Amino acid sequence: MTYEITPEHFGFSQWRKVLLAIGLLACFTLVPPFLKWITNLLWPSSSWVSPPWHWTEREILTDVLMFVFFAFWWSSENYYSLGIDDNSIRVGGRVVRKGHVRYLREIHGGLAKGPRLVLSEHGRLWVQFLGGVVVVPKGLPEYEQIKAQVSTWVVDAATSY
Repeated sequence: MTYEITPEHFGFSQWRKVLLAIGLLACFTLVPPFLKWITNLLWPSSSWVSPPWHWTEREILTDVLMFVFFAFWWSSENYYSLGIDDNSIRVGGRVVRKGHVRYLREIHGGLAKGPRLVLSEHGRLWVQFLGGVVVVPKGLPEYEQIKAQVSTWVVDAATSY
């Protein structure tokens, strides 16, 4: 079975998407002056000291390109196909096979993502630092069925050793 995941499955209303975009834009417009201010504090005698509010064309271009990159990356991260069969669950190139689930957590929300089920064939440290997880949003209508199916895979992995 294949499911098309959208931001709405993570609980993103249009209002929440707008607030996150405004927050992202605010971060990218405030970071360069803050970095200049820190630079001026650390190296006050430097030849490249300038007021934090004075932006060069290069800094403006860099800031705009970073904003566009992260905005597209964030929006594409919430649109994907989730494939589930009797022996595996896959998203893109990431596959978690039956009997190999080492990490399974139900996360109840957050600012960037809503409630979701996170699973991986790798241990906790790997997942925390390197990712490689499959994410099932709680807003998916078949969420409870998928959670029950994957939970049996964990039990099977624990008893197979």
